Amino acid sequence: MNELSKKLDLKNKVIVILSNEINPSKVYANEIIKSKGFPVIIYIKNNDKLKVIKTIKNKNYEILCISEANKNNLKNIKDKIIRKHSKIDALINRISIVPGHKITKKMKINGFLNEPENYPIEIWEKNIKFILNNIFLSCQIFGKIMILRNKGVILNILSSSNINKIHNKKEITYTPPIQHFVAQSSIVNFTRYIATHWSEFNIRANCLFENKKNSTGAIIFMISEASSYMTGSTLGQ
Repeated sequence: MNELSKKLDLKNKVIVILSNEINPSKVYANEIIKSKGFPVIIYIKNNDKLKVIKTIKNKNYEILCISEANKNNLKNIKDKIIRKHSKIDALINRISIVPGHKITKKMKINGFLNEPENYPIEIWEKNIKFILNNIFLSCQIFGKIMILRNKGVILNILSSSNINKIHNKKEITYTPPIQHFVAQSSIVNFTRYIATHWSEFNIRANCLFENKKNSTGAIIFMISEASSYMTGSTLGQ
């Protein structure tokens, strides 16, 4: 094994993936397995009937389902992971679509999602709270474990479309809702903040703008020793 391969190797590393979309999480998990890591998916499932943590057994990894990523749920999951694996090496956050506010064809056509002057405060508040609180709480709770170990990696994944589609509205028919731009800009600055404050504990925190075609290689790079020189950075913008 050459030097680069050694740095990209995730052997025996426990990688937590928090997301409200299961399919991308599985793609990341499978790539982590190829690099000899052990992924644990925390799936935020919009289901009020889900009162307890539900574990779905997979051949190569675990999927822990929760109705919401509140402080109590995340603490319980953290304890569950620590009991089984004794450590958490890296955290990947991928929070995107807000449950209950999916974009419809009608919304795209009438353009109301592009008009700050008409945008409903109710949708704004729910989206901002959902996206930012999930990122904050997961970093806070899993970050404490990393502080105790004096080592860890946090990677916050963002959607490139929510940044790159700010153009002259005459040139395009649709842009993502305004709160997506605001939330993701906030996540970038929040990530820089924790990267600065937790650097003394050898914790790295970075952002990655996801490419829909293929981001898995970049994800492995960002959570491995190959990117040990990077913290407070944003890749792929």
